[in-house]
Amino acid sequence: MLFGLFNNKNKKPRSGKNNKSLNNSKNNVFHSTNKPADAKKPDLKIFKPRADFNLNQNLKPTKTQVNFNFLNLKDFKIDLNLKEWQKKLNYLVFKYNLGNKINWLIGRLIIGAICVILLYLTFFDTFFLVKNYSFSFTQQDYQIQTENGPKTINSKSYLSQTELQNITKAIDNNRFLGIIPNNQYWYLNNRNLLASSQEITPEITDLKITDRNWPNGVELQLTTEPILATLGLNENGVKKYYRVSQLGRVITEDMDNIKEKLISVDRRVSFNQSNVTFKDYPLSENKLQLNRIWFTITLWQLLDLYNIKLISTNFPSMTDTEVIVTTATGTKMFFESEIELMPREIQENRIKSIFSSNILNSEKLGQIAYLDFRTQNKKVFLCYRGKSCDK
Repeated sequence: MLFGLFNNKNKKPRSGKNNKSLNNSKNNVFHSTNKPADAKKPDLKIFKPRADFNLNQNLKPTKTQVNFNFLNLKDFKIDLNLKEWQKKLNYLVFKYNLGNKINWLIGRLIIGAICVILLYLTFFDTFFLVKNYSFSFTQQDYQIQTENGPKTINSKSYLSQTELQNITKAIDNNRFLGIIPNNQYWYLNNRNLLASSQEITPEITDLKITDRNWPNGVELQLTTEPILATLGLNENGVKKYYRVSQLGRVITEDMDNIKEKLISVDRRVSFNQSNVTFKDYPLSENKLQLNRIWFTITLWQLLDLYNIKLISTNFPSMTDTEVIVTTATGTKMFFESEIELMPREIQENRIKSIFSSNILNSEKLGQIAYLDFRTQNKKVFLCYRGKSCDK
């Protein structure tokens, strides 16, 4: 019926009653809400798939819009088990802290290794240990007291090569806190070097580093206290000179023949033991001989007051107490240093009395052969040249 209606829609409508019925039929077809009550419902046939039919897994499901009611906890469930989350969080924090600690430990180990290497290179590596020492000596002026007031005397510090070698050995063997060598190029300083040197030579009063020669050289300047005298000896048939300190200790052998304040000993000094020298002689303990040297120093000062120039001072031996001086004009003078035999004040007064007279002019003219101040009485034995006493 419908098919017929669609095929006849281009035909002209019929007039009258039939047109009205046609209009009614159109209304019945296109307006579903106005379907006739007695219209027959179509039968729907449901086709079931076969038992061996497989759904195509590649088919995309159709998108459906789902409205969630967030206020309805029955439709939207949340896992509120905080303990599990706390465990996971603690595990992550533990891994993070462990990684940081490992990185911190590795960094500190690297820094520590670098410090150890630098410490070794700086303080212990033999490349930087000083091996080349160069010494120089100061020339100092010091004052002595005379009757005319203080007098300035020049003295040159000096140590022999043997003494210097002993000092360098002491410096090399010394350790700061028992660990750090004192001769390390970077750690080298005046105070430690002076302390090491004074252990060998107490007469050293000052030591200064004047220059450093990279990488293991140093230049040092030494200052020693003024010596008391230099003793010239015929030691086992060999002429030697020894510098004596003010306390009577033999400081060093004068290998360079400085001969400062020289006193010559006439009689030969012999030592029976091998490797024994005058340096081993206990001069500081022999008060008689030490006082004789001090008396000689005082005698030089007295004669200098009268401008009497001396060319030599002699001890007959190292066992007696006499002092013999020879002036520039050839006059010999004999003195006794033992105060029990001849009080020192008596000899000093005799010297002042003699050279305050015309005898001083005779001595400067070379007319006097010798003067002997050793007599027990108050007189001084005087001998002119060419006289019988001169023979």
